[in-house]
Formats: sequence, structure tokens, C-alpha cells
Amino acid sequence: MDSELGMRYRMLETVRAFCAEQLDAAGERDVLRTSHAAHFVEFAETAAPNLHAADQIEWLDRLDADHDNIIAALHWATESGDADRAIRLGAALCWYWSMAAQHGELNSRLDAVAALPGAAPPASRAIIDLMRVITSNTPDWFQRLQSAVTVVRDTDAQSRYLYAAIMEPVGWLLTGELSEMDDCVERSLRHPHPWVRSAGLFCRAFGTEHTGNPVDGEKDMLAALAEFQQIGDRWGTASAITSIAEYRSRRGDHEGAIEALQESAATLRELRSTDDLVPVLVRIGMERLRAGDVAAAWSDLRHAEQIGRNAVSYHRIGTLSGLAEAARISGDRAAAREYLAKARTALGETTVAPQPFRQLELTCEARLCIDENRLDEAKAKLAEALVAGLDIRDMPMNATLAEQAARAEFVGGKPERAARLLGLAIALRGLLDEGDPEVRALLRELDGEHRAERDSAPAQPRDDALAELRDALGAA
Repeated sequence: MDSELGMRYRMLETVRAFCAEQLDAAGERDVLRTSHAAHFVEFAETAAPNLHAADQIEWLDRLDADHDNIIAALHWATESGDADRAIRLGAALCWYWSMAAQHGELNSRLDAVAALPGAAPPASRAIIDLMRVITSNTPDWFQRLQSAVTVVRDTDAQSRYLYAAIMEPVGWLLTGELSEMDDCVERSLRHPHPWVRSAGLFCRAFGTEHTGNPVDGEKDMLAALAEFQQIGDRWGTASAITSIAEYRSRRGDHEGAIEALQESAATLRELRSTDDLVPVLVRIGMERLRAGDVAAAWSDLRHAEQIGRNAVSYHRIGTLSGLAEAARISGDRAAAREYLAKARTALGETTVAPQPFRQLELTCEARLCIDENRLDEAKAKLAEALVAGLDIRDMPMNATLAEQAARAEFVGGKPERAARLLGLAIALRGLLDEGDPEVRALLRELDGEHRAERDSAPAQPRDDALAELRDALGAA
């Protein structure tokens, strides 16, 4: 068979069976399979750094072409108890499987190799454990994540696997260990590999935004984008552009946000990553909704739903939440409730840590409750969302909860409390989400006699603002 990758050969099943019999008769099957596994471990470890370079599409194609061989090598290494080769192969391919959106397969493969006893590079074991935890959903998830990311740091996995420059900081961010995240980012910025330095800027942007400084966060994200583009890494480019769209959106620059998201979607299509494309299409639909173009929003969201029907469950949660918002804004509250019910079902099916997705769904429920003047229920939903995310300490999300709490208080005839809650949102995120038309409307209503109440809140420390929000919502 001739292809762009050169001549490749297939074997008739009858010939394959005959050859297997001959190998068994000669006692050489195990020797051959071990040699085969050794070759594909070397191939995977050669391919891994090239997945972060301009020729990443070519290397994705090469890995795709030999995927059956790779899986056969992994199965043999696992079955034969060859921990070194199995764990090295799994660690080298984690980023590839993730980029290819093979999330379910990723979990099962990593679980199998991680269970193998025996000698293997500590950094390889550590990065596999971190990837397993981040893509899992267990009651002890937070504690397991703390342990896994600590071992990744202590084994200096970043020196062996470039993608650790993203995964380790994400682990520290999710555990709320921002000083550890800062240290990790500084190591990345000193790294000799340009992709790792770009990843450091990318992660520093998230950390800076997380601490309530979106202005510096956007500067770092723009710098990361420039570096990823220079390297030619499409994944990094698409991810940075998506984040830049979020900054634009919060300023109310809907046109600029949509333009960025469309560019991100085009880049992801080059990677053939349908699963990663779905949330970007949802974001385009949501941005059109925020801009007031409801008909176009419906079109984009339904397109995302159509192509994402076989996507991982957490992307379906995002799509269904977006459709619920479109229905709510359109005045079809019954349809909004139906979409939210489907999102709750998808939440029960997700195999990854559900906190952010649960927060998203609860926030949508709270918005609908406010529209229907079910204010106590709305605040209960917001309190539940806040408690669900206390471990991961997502300050931009907490600010969104404060903004929705402000809406509830204003509808309930308490403008002073509403103004105070808007101030808490500023303290948590560094700014208000003025791209949200409902937040803009609330700002107009509260400007004037209640402005002082709003402006007094942002001066306090972020932890104090979070504690005040918990008290305001009655969150346990």
C-alpha cells in the first residue's frame, strides 16, 4: 500500500496465522514481540517532542499510521510485565492520545501500565500518574492530585516530557497551590526548549488571571501566542487564541472574541481534533448570544451539538449548558429545563473530575431561577456551585457566581447587597464581566447612589472577598 508516508505492507490473515505458528514452533515469538515493543518505544520517544513543533501534523500522521503496532507493543509490554517499556511507551504517548481526543482509551491504557510492578523511570511513572488523576473522577480526587503533582515536581518530569510544562502547573492550579505553580512556571521560563518556555508564559497567564490581575494575564497570553506561532505548534496556538477571546469577551468586544474563536477553530481543524473543536464552537455560539445575535447563536450551538454527539461527556455538558442559555434568553424556559436535565445526566456519566462542569450547570440553573423569580432556589444553586469548587479555587468562576448573586439580590429588591456583590466579583476576578449583557444592565441600574457600596468591596484581599461571598450565599 502506497501512501504519503511511503510504502507500507499488509499481511493476509492466513499468512499471519502461518507465520505465528512457525514462530511458536521455533520458540521465537516472545523474542520477536519484545524486539517489536523495543522498536516502538524508541519510535514513540522520538515522536513525542516533535508533537510540539511545526511538523506535528506529519508526526501525528506517522503515529496514526502505526497506531495498531503501538497498541500491540503496549499490550505485549503490559502482558509480559515489562514495566520499563510499558510505562515509557505510555508516558511518551500521553500527549498524542490527548491531542487525538482518545480520552477513554487513555484512561484504560494508563491504568493498565501504572499497575505494573518493576523498575521504570520515576519521571515516566510520575507523569502517567498525574495524567490518570487529572482525567479521573474519584471521591479522593483532590488528595490524589496533590500527591501526583508533587511527585511530578520531585522527579523533574518536565526535563523528560515537554508536556509536563502544561500538566504540572495545571495540577498546582487545581490544588490551589499558587506558589508552587509560580515556581514551576519559573522553571519553565528558564528551560532550553522554546515550547516549554511558551508553555510557561501560557500557564503564568492563567495564574496571573487567577490572582485577580487580568491585564497582566492577557499580556502573558499574547506573548505565549506569539511564541507558539513562531514554533508552529497548532495546539498551543489554538489554546492561547481561545484564552485571548475570553479576555476580549469580558471587555464586551464580542466581534473580536468571535474572530479569535473562529481562528482557534480553524487551527483545531488542522489537528483533526473534533473533541477539542466542540467547546470552541460552543464558545462561538455563546459569544453570539452575549452579542445579542440569538439566531446565529442557535445555529452555532446546534452545530456543536451535532458534531459533538460522540464527544466526551464533559464537552456535551458544555454544549447542553450553552443550549439551555440560548433557550432561556429566547424565553423558552421549558426547553432550558430540558437541556439542563440532559446536562445533569451527562454529569453523572463523566469520567473526569466534575467540579468545573457541575459549577457551569448549576450557574445555568441559577440564571433560570432568577428569571422565574425563584430567588431562594437561585441562591441555593449558587451556594452549591461555590462549595463544589472550593478545592480548585477558580476565582473567575467565583466572580461569576458573585455576579449572579448580585442579580438575585437586585431582583429581590436589595440593591445595596447587589452592589456589594458586584464589588466582590471585582475583588475575585479583577474586573466585572461587562460582556455579559445582564451584568451590564445591572451595572446601569446600580450606578449612582449605590456606586460607593460597589467600589468599597474590591479593596479587600481576595480570600476575604471569597469568605464574604460564602456568607452572602449561606454556603456551608
